[in-house]
Amino acid sequence: MQMTGVGPWELHTTDVEAKAQAEGTLIVRSVKPAVGSELTPSSKIEVTVDYEIQNFRPDTFHLSIQFESTTPNQTFSAVVTRSTATPPIPPALTAASGTKTVSANFADIARHATLKHPVRAKVYLHEATGEMTSRVVATTDWISFR
Repeated sequence: MQMTGVGPWELHTTDVEAKAQAEGTLIVRSVKPAVGSELTPSSKIEVTVDYEIQNFRPDTFHLSIQFESTTPNQTFSAVVTRSTATPPIPPALTAASGTKTVSANFADIARHATLKHPVRAKVYLHEATGEMTSRVVATTDWISFR
């Protein structure tokens, strides 16, 4: 676009792509194995959560279980993918509210050298902000195992 004219002048624009920032809530409904249980390599961790997202957009939000790392303020996950994309993409949420179960095989988690003991995990609600980036919209409290 090129504009020519005698000033002073002012330009006002409206970003039609601008979107209200999403907010959300997560509430833990159930945890298997029970909180405080001892995990074995064959354990499958399943956390069922109720979620609600304000300013929901389809194919934008997903849930993951994140595990506490020995590195301060860092977590990691074992991603369950919905495609062969790189990086893997977790299954997208299809509604603004509902109940979902997310799971992880402890054998996949136990391999991480930075896994902190006792084992603690949180469920995170992520909003995709770019092709390879996301923003945390909500988290649960820590869920502890032995």
